[in-house]
Amino acid sequence: VGDGPVPARLPITGKFNFTIFRHGDSLWFAQGNEKFRSITLLHCYNYRTGETFVYDKIPPIQESFAMAFMEGKFYLVTNKGLGIIEGDSLRQLFVPSGIRDNQAAPYAMQLFSPGVLGVASCDGLVLYDTRSLKTDTLINLPGFCIRSLWKYKDYIFIGSYGKGFYIWKNGRLKNMPRDKNNFLLYTHCF
Repeated sequence: VGDGPVPARLPITGKFNFTIFRHGDSLWFAQGNEKFRSITLLHCYNYRTGETFVYDKIPPIQESFAMAFMEGKFYLVTNKGLGIIEGDSLRQLFVPSGIRDNQAAPYAMQLFSPGVLGVASCDGLVLYDTRSLKTDTLINLPGFCIRSLWKYKDYIFIGSYGKGFYIWKNGRLKNMPRDKNNFLLYTHCF
């Protein structure tokens, strides 16, 4: 995800986590580094300055992460919850509760409405209201993951891995019909 032209030389060398988020002059990724080889940390490369900042105060990224930029702030979701990046740290807004210590690793995050972020994972599609600090599970498909989110005008397309795709608009969710060959059951991207 990003805006603006992509430079000819990429700033990431070596192995890195498969999640990348681009916003403005920043490229966010997770990677081990010389100081912290055994753990994967969030990094931010600035195209303007050519510098990479390592967020060693933010808990390690265990699998994947998702990010969104909303109301002038960067939001980060991992399997340990959702928070706002403030300086070199993460202020947790939502921490998973219940039997497990964490939630499923996120695949994508999208702004659904002002103050509300939707997170796609194998736990379903969960809406996080950052103002009221409440959550709502929009889609729960036990055994099937929500893998992709894409916004087009007032529509949000939601892709699952095995249960087709959905469209959300103005608070209404609709399961879309299958194609005759059932190719759309596994919607990786839009």
